[in-house]
Amino acid sequence: MGMHEDMTQRMSLARADNVKWRTLIEAARKTIYVNNNMVNSKGVEKLLQEESLVPTAVHVFSFSLHCQC
Repeated sequence: MGMHEDMTQRMSLARADNVKWRTLIEAARKTIYVNNNMVNSKGVEKLLQEESLVPTAVHVFSFSLHCQC
């Protein structure tokens, strides 16, 4: 797994799933699948570039942890 410092850094720098990121990813996926834009189009890049996100679906388990049902 690496050195102790590596594991500490992985834990401290890990991204936490949140509404902002899910909203951006959802908008990017809509831009790709509904508006038929390419993944590397300017519209998608504009949405995701600032946070270095990728337009992949949020894992169901992650979503269920944040569900306010």
